[in-house]
Amino acid sequence: MTSIIKVDQIQTASGSTPTATDLGINVAGNVLQTAVANISNQVNTNNQSDTEVSSALRVTLTPRSATSKFVVFLCYHVVTVGGASHATVFPLRMINGSWQNVSNYSTGSKNEAHRNAFSTGEFTTATQVILDEPATTSDVTYSLFMRTNGSNIRINDNGCDTRIVVQEIAG
Repeated sequence: MTSIIKVDQIQTASGSTPTATDLGINVAGNVLQTAVANISNQVNTNNQSDTEVSSALRVTLTPRSATSKFVVFLCYHVVTVGGASHATVFPLRMINGSWQNVSNYSTGSKNEAHRNAFSTGEFTTATQVILDEPATTSDVTYSLFMRTNGSNIRINDNGCDTRIVVQEIAG
């Protein structure tokens, strides 16, 4: 059985136009939008400064509210060579053209989602889930960055992929 409801206007009991919340839309905790980026090419660096893995890995969402939260899912394969102590992989966000740390991450060694402190190197797949609260309605862009102490760090070794998934959650 199929039912169709057609109306010209919806009003609240007081006669006003209902908000999204009145209609049960954009209720706190609901996923409002999702964006995904994926790369499969191998990326290497021995750069000692913050280096974006790939601009193709950027995900941009325009928050529907300044109270929205973002859940950032990162999955990548990373290889470091022996002597690459302090090779790091970490997310950053861009708001109004400026890259900045994601909420709950600080500058220096505390902004790493992944860190290899072994002198023998490392070969691993990593997954992180990060909750960010940018408190803006301007476009928010997320991407993955890396840096090392001068040795080599490589993303997507052996044909693995790197993926970033960002979901806006109503606040």
